Amino acid sequence: MSEAIDIAIYKDIFSCENIGIIVWDLATDAVLYDETLEKILGDAVQKEHFSQVLMNRVRVHPNDHHLLLELLAFLSRTHKEYRDSKCSMVFEYRMLGTDGVYHWFHLRQLVYFKGDYPYKAVGVLRNTDEERRQQEELRNRAERDPMTGLYNKERVRELIEAALQVADTENALLVLDMDGFKQVNDQLGHLAGDAVISDMALSLQAVFRRTDILGRIVGDDFVVLVRDTVGDTAFIMDRCDQLRKLLRRSFTQGKKEIHVTGSIGIALAPQDGTTYAALFACADAALYRAKRLGRDTQVFYEPHFENSQEARVLAGIEPGAESALLEHPVEYIFQMLYETKDADITVKMLLEIFAKYFHVHRVYIYQMFEENYWSQCIFEWRAAGITSTDEAHYGRVAEIVQQNYRQTEYGYFSECRDAEELAPAERDVLLAQKVRAFLHCGIMDGDRFLGCVGFDDVYQARIWTRKEHEVLKTFADIMGSFLLNQSRINTLLVGNRHFRLILDTMDSYIWVIRQDTHDILYMNTSAYHDFGQESSILEKCYKIFRGQEESCAECPFSPGDRTQTAFSFWNEKFQRTLTGKSFSVQWDENIAAWLVFANK
Repeated sequence: MSEAIDIAIYKDIFSCENIGIIVWDLATDAVLYDETLEKILGDAVQKEHFSQVLMNRVRVHPNDHHLLLELLAFLSRTHKEYRDSKCSMVFEYRMLGTDGVYHWFHLRQLVYFKGDYPYKAVGVLRNTDEERRQQEELRNRAERDPMTGLYNKERVRELIEAALQVADTENALLVLDMDGFKQVNDQLGHLAGDAVISDMALSLQAVFRRTDILGRIVGDDFVVLVRDTVGDTAFIMDRCDQLRKLLRRSFTQGKKEIHVTGSIGIALAPQDGTTYAALFACADAALYRAKRLGRDTQVFYEPHFENSQEARVLAGIEPGAESALLEHPVEYIFQMLYETKDADITVKMLLEIFAKYFHVHRVYIYQMFEENYWSQCIFEWRAAGITSTDEAHYGRVAEIVQQNYRQTEYGYFSECRDAEELAPAERDVLLAQKVRAFLHCGIMDGDRFLGCVGFDDVYQARIWTRKEHEVLKTFADIMGSFLLNQSRINTLLVGNRHFRLILDTMDSYIWVIRQDTHDILYMNTSAYHDFGQESSILEKCYKIFRGQEESCAECPFSPGDRTQTAFSFWNEKFQRTLTGKSFSVQWDENIAAWLVFANK
């Protein structure tokens, strides 16, 4: 009696959970299943000659037929490893329901053996449609831009990278930007700006194919990979023409008219690059050229675009490299500040590059004044349509940031991953000011707080990565030098007490050579690990790197104030070619030296 009660309880539980039970007698090739499974399967599936039913693949989705064949093959063989025992099997497949729609099912079954032969299979079948729907929603939330429904910046990069790895294909990467978008936001409001962005996404979907990859990077910046172009530039031009026609809009406010158009930069794979980073840099340079040509146009990338210093900076392209920032961000920061003739402009350019590289909506630098009595935003970059940093971070927002500062493994940071997760009082303040997530790194002089460098994400939560922490910390260290002494960048960088610590964090090989004696004055951790020895410091560079007792007949480095020299030489001692750049600097007590960056 108790056994019957237990079985009834189990059946009730399974029924409530929409779980069916099936028992397959392999000797008679017949199945039994309960009432719940009858509702799932209906009357169409016969209970006799069940193996024939599976062979005929009745009601199973064509893409899942192979699972049935695998099951039948398993049951038709002997298995010494399961002699007189059982084994568990799990299947996920789609089956046509009584409603005429394919549904996802999870089947977990135990196969029982007599000797080496299977004789019975008992399974539990569960409809997993709702679970899959929820998983799909979570996946879409993780990889889709909430405003447009296109792929977000992280996912579109992953998909494009994967598409570029397909051999023997030609593709085109398009980077798109709205002309006049800032005026729409500033004069008509953010709702109008959001409508323009949504309309742009719809236009992209109308023009490009389902096989193409479309994504929104940030603000009004979009990216498209046109796949399998087979060198047909006319096809690309035609699609760009169609898109630009759809994007043209005019808005009237009083007597003033705002015109919105689209500019497009195009890079081709494989000739312009074979990675997302390389292609994006080229397409971004082409986009900048399109802007310079009057907007509302498309431009194919050409190598001579790199001759424009401003275009290289904005696109993150260095001469002789496809994307220096993406490959060596810390080196890039140093080089930009070292080479600049106008530090203010360079810092602003760096902020824009950071924003594009890390896909944030605001990047800014605050400096403290009058013994930390008040702070001021001295540099800022923000995406089109985004409110200023001063407006977003005044009053209570600044207090929240200050209260969250902590000493971490990366440095002195204030961090918020998602304002929605904060206490209601703090949450409401941040969201009202369009600060969904932030990352701040303190600019320090010892224990003295000089200011901060910060990132804001306006629209979505962020898990701030190690790389974001490290790069922000490096930039904060360099900017600490900048704020302490805004004189000659060469002197302040090399003379700063944090500078060697910064160099030690870099992955590249870095060393310093005294110009008059060719003594090695310094090696960073990477260089010392691969080339160094106990006597490396004050050893001659030609002995360390070439195994020579005399200086090189032709030194690869050039003396001179603020001179940058590209070099490449064969290292006989270590049997490898070293390439990189060198800078003439003043090292310790104004020693004329070469600061050398070499690629690993």
